[in-house]
Amino acid sequence: VRRAGATGLARPPYDRGGRQPRSGDRLSKTRIAKLSVAINPCDATEESLTREAGSLGELLEQLRERAFPRLIDAPAWDRITARARELPVTLAAFPFGFEAPLHEPELRADLGVTVAGGSRTAAFFRDRASGKDTDTTAAGIARLLDRMGQEATSLQRVVGSRLMLEYDIDGKPQGRQSPPGIFLFPVDEALAGGRGSAGLADLGLALDALHTATGWDPDCGAARLAQRVYRALAPAMRVQSVGAFPARGRDIRLALANIRKMQELTAFLERAGWTGRDPLVDATVSQLKQRSAFDYLAAHLDLGEKGIGPRLGLSCYVRKPQWLQAQSPPGRDMKPLANLIDGLRVMGCGVAEKLSALADTPPGTETLLMKSGAYTFVRGISHLKLTLVRGRVEQVKAYVFLLLVATGRPPA
Repeated sequence: VRRAGATGLARPPYDRGGRQPRSGDRLSKTRIAKLSVAINPCDATEESLTREAGSLGELLEQLRERAFPRLIDAPAWDRITARARELPVTLAAFPFGFEAPLHEPELRADLGVTVAGGSRTAAFFRDRASGKDTDTTAAGIARLLDRMGQEATSLQRVVGSRLMLEYDIDGKPQGRQSPPGIFLFPVDEALAGGRGSAGLADLGLALDALHTATGWDPDCGAARLAQRVYRALAPAMRVQSVGAFPARGRDIRLALANIRKMQELTAFLERAGWTGRDPLVDATVSQLKQRSAFDYLAAHLDLGEKGIGPRLGLSCYVRKPQWLQAQSPPGRDMKPLANLIDGLRVMGCGVAEKLSALADTPPGTETLLMKSGAYTFVRGISHLKLTLVRGRVEQVKAYVFLLLVATGRPPA
């Protein structure tokens, strides 16, 4: 890999792949069809990547020094690449990345990838699902992708046409791999608060889609809890994601976004019936707000047979995620991120060396000259997440991402 140049993350030349249709209660089939095409304009990148490497793992071996090496050491990177060798290289045409724990000294991370309907990656999972060896994960993904294509005017209107898979990467001996977490990302306004019965119906579609992917039977208890949480949303809030970790149990995880103030979070949690209220929540959010350390928060709640779980995840976004769209000037974005990292450091949340490593690895783009051609390589930080439970900050994690965009063929 050769480096041809670098710029700040001002405008990645990639503003259409993975974009979801704008929500509304009415979308014509024609408009949905046009939007479905716009979701996957990255055929050129996918095709180019197939000439670059035989798997995502093989590609990652080339990118290690550019992919947050101070957060992921060599043994952990080897475990990631080993897992990624089972995945198609075309995943790099969409945002993919790592969940890096900042609260522990070990330099490791889990792997997250995006699967978009109509892509070569989607075809990979369909082919694997139809193979001789049963692959329950691929079968579930294939079922969901088929539903997204068949129910464009209903399901796709609510959850778009992409999903994210989160693979746990650990140091256990290689054996049967556990299935990944599966997350759907509703179109912004589809599951916004204040939509009443229409919103509840769309929430039902999202939950049904998740059950399609996991292979679970519908859970009326979890559905009722999800409805209660949805009713608790203020009109300005929205359901940002609906997901589950099949390897960890049958809980459903909801992320509720667009929380701007401590009072909004407190009021929402009370309406939702979350019983884990603790002064630490108020103190943590208030300190970060005083530092202008976030633009908005997302609250993560686990819904299971025992009700809403005691853990509260708080994702801190320094700006609205627009990985695939025009970005704000780098300086404007870096100040809130620096405030957030400094705030965590002052509060004793996170290993100091890891926080420094994150601060010293700013988002950016550079041109890479690879054997299959020239690519724009995008590196970014999506958000940081704190998990609070019973009066303590249990976890602090950074969610960082990479993306490759083909810009030209190699010279003859």
